[in-house]
Amino acid sequence: MSRLYEKMRWALGALALSTLLVGGCATESTAASTCRVHAECQSGICLDDGSCAPTSDAATDAGQQPDYGNGTAADGKASANDGGKTFNDGSGSSQVDAGPSFVCKPDHNNAIERDEVAFAPGVAGTFRVALGTTFKSEGVKQTDGTRVWDLAGKLAGDADVTIKTESVGGRWFSTTFPKATYAARLTTSSDLLGVFRATDAELQLLGVVSPDDGLFATRLTYDPPIPVMKFPLTPDANWTVKSTVSGKAQGVIALYTETYASNVDARGAVKTPFGNFPVLRINTHLLRTVGLLNTDVRSHFFVAECYGTVATIRSVDGTKNAEFSSAAEIRRWAPAP
Repeated sequence: MSRLYEKMRWALGALALSTLLVGGCATESTAASTCRVHAECQSGICLDDGSCAPTSDAATDAGQQPDYGNGTAADGKASANDGGKTFNDGSGSSQVDAGPSFVCKPDHNNAIERDEVAFAPGVAGTFRVALGTTFKSEGVKQTDGTRVWDLAGKLAGDADVTIKTESVGGRWFSTTFPKATYAARLTTSSDLLGVFRATDAELQLLGVVSPDDGLFATRLTYDPPIPVMKFPLTPDANWTVKSTVSGKAQGVIALYTETYASNVDARGAVKTPFGNFPVLRINTHLLRTVGLLNTDVRSHFFVAECYGTVATIRSVDGTKNAEFSSAAEIRRWAPAP
């Protein structure tokens, strides 16, 4: 059983990556324009590297303060609108993607509604990733009770990674997940994909698969699916699910359980290499049980209106406390190279 557990350690980070792909990225075909001043950009925001922020940008300039509700950033620059289109996730209901018919403007009401987050295949974004680093997950508490998490600076082992969402249709595992919205690579150290479904009420993790079939293929399903995010996302929201995971992991038959307990436990601002965002923080406690072996992992997701998750912090294995300083992985949104 310990050998099986070692084969499946990669999946402990599944939730940490999944929510980074919820609407804050530009499509791969979108090219950044060069600029010198904000007026030269359709989004109204010229970044420090001389490129225009995408039109979905609800953040302020890199290095500036976030907008907390008056419609402008602290430096007086207006927040930008988003664009979108609709698509079908396979369940018969229409969902939201990034394209011309969808408009997202942050209303700063301390809640993130379903129509303020888009999910779709064919989306890519750049994230700065640090592995095996330290960071105080509680952030810095402000006088009004909010917190600031400064992830804009350099962390040990930083590397920029392009994260993409992929279409499930026509893939070898598509018949196992007929209602899936997209698939996405889970970690930078493995090619395994998480399979996700977006509904009107939540984003679900349906399973984990290898890109190709074969003798050592992976195809795991979650019963019931894991709610990565529930809508509307509000302060003090919480949800818990215990799921049975079954199938094959690298060709080995697997059967075990995972329990996810999530709650929105803080709000404030997160600073990323791309810019600063007003966020709600989802704190998720994962308990995996493989035979007699239990493993605890903590993950923090920083979710912004119109962008989805702009940063995550995942603890090392065996972390039970809600706050921690030893991180297995930290991801945050970064400017495209």
